[in-house]
Amino acid sequence: MKIAITGAGLIGRIMGLSLLRDYSDCQIDFYEKFLHPSSKDSCGYAAGGMVAPFCELMENNLQLYQLGVKSIAAWQSINKQLNYDVFQHNGTLVLAHCYDQPDFFHLYNKLMQYDAIDKKQIDLLPTNKYTKDNNISGLNTALFHQCIRIKNEGVVNVPLFFRKTEEFFAMAKNINFYLNKEIAENDLTHLQQKYDYIIDTRGLGAQNAIKGLHGIRGESLVVKAPDVTIDKTIRLCHPRYPLYVIPRKNNIYYIGATTIQSQDDSNISVKSTMDLLSALTVIHPGFLEARILQSFSRNRPSFPSGMPKTAISGNIITLNGFYRHGYLLGPVIVDNVINKHILEKQYECAKQS
Repeated sequence: MKIAITGAGLIGRIMGLSLLRDYSDCQIDFYEKFLHPSSKDSCGYAAGGMVAPFCELMENNLQLYQLGVKSIAAWQSINKQLNYDVFQHNGTLVLAHCYDQPDFFHLYNKLMQYDAIDKKQIDLLPTNKYTKDNNISGLNTALFHQCIRIKNEGVVNVPLFFRKTEEFFAMAKNINFYLNKEIAENDLTHLQQKYDYIIDTRGLGAQNAIKGLHGIRGESLVVKAPDVTIDKTIRLCHPRYPLYVIPRKNNIYYIGATTIQSQDDSNISVKSTMDLLSALTVIHPGFLEARILQSFSRNRPSFPSGMPKTAISGNIITLNGFYRHGYLLGPVIVDNVINKHILEKQYECAKQS
């Protein structure tokens, strides 16, 4: 098979990995609008990389949970394929200020009310006991009296994922990258004649052709904090600042994220920076001496439902609208597409021949 993937961001990369896993001898050509195959300008590179299906139940979205739970195993499989642990299965710690305890217990009770979830994965603990047992010093236990520990969640180290997939694809003889190639609708029609399948993962690059697709602005920071030792994702249960802190290697932490109904693609605002940092320094005073390494602001491709969509037109398969769920849902939806629209079709062709 010859397959073109338009867009070498998160979903395009997962699709490339999954195709190589199932069809090791297929020819895959990436068409990427950026000048580098691991461009930091993509939405996927600017994301936190959380695979946190239980936390999605905060929004009462059972479908996100059910799909997201399957992604845990899928990311562990990607670790094996890349021969590197880009996905860390470390769990999540949910904290709330003492004056936000009603929201905190509302969340805990909500989790306990779902019959469809594995309640053995969820613990309600005194924060000071958790920090003592796990050798975490400095967490502000005066403000955070209790925590919810969710075991079966994890996070992808995003920069590592982009780097390791680039190295993996560079070693594959049947992968080509065509860079600085922005694909328009008429280009897709031309590519249809050259390839068995075109996998369209252009995100907002396809906005003019897909009804309802729009951008939602998200902003985040990356800081280095030598005085902080946290090894789990921390989510803050707060009515206005639902902050999350994601540990990466070498005392580097990703801080996210704002959600703004706008397609403004300018730099992060002063207000968002202050909101993120104010909530962050309350969690651990060591963040007061952190250094800001990077800031991100990206428009994430979204549909009104907040869920991604798949569309088929001839031999063009479109995956779009992953919003903030790319790392949570990407592997599962990609596998569904391959199984339903490629594997079955190849099987039918083989029977006919």
